[in-house]
Amino acid sequence: MRTRTLASSALLWALVLGVALPGCKKPPESEPPDEAGETGDTSAGDVGDDDDDEEEGGDPLSFEDFQETADYRTHTVVDCYTTQFAEQKDAPTGKLIVQITIAGDGGVTNVEIDPNGDLKDETLQKCALEQIHSWKFDETGSSKEVVHPHTFDFRPGELLK
Repeated sequence: MRTRTLASSALLWALVLGVALPGCKKPPESEPPDEAGETGDTSAGDVGDDDDDEEEGGDPLSFEDFQETADYRTHTVVDCYTTQFAEQKDAPTGKLIVQITIAGDGGVTNVEIDPNGDLKDETLQKCALEQIHSWKFDETGSSKEVVHPHTFDFRPGELLK
């Protein structure tokens, strides 16, 4: 009986101490120390090089939001293809891959043709670049530009219906 009481008492004390005493674990919002030994917590004043936070504003454009807008506007590039190759039976097919740079105001600041695409028609590429430069994405308020890839799949059964 005494062993049972001791075990119960020990269990009770462990429970009380576990609930009453906070753990030694840091709160989840703190960051691990960097190489200089700073903790990343700048609540006592701005320590380090992170002065960009206020200037940046919102979050950069997410890939999901980018993709939704790009999919909605893809028809403008498909129009380039159908206009150029409407009468050709041997029209080129393949993928045109681009890297699109978007500013915080939602405007497209740069578009580059990715060499991994296999549709190399220069006239189509030029028309696609012109169209994509006119696209507008949601404003983020961020001062950071973001680059996202987009693929136009000009193969039968894909964009070509």
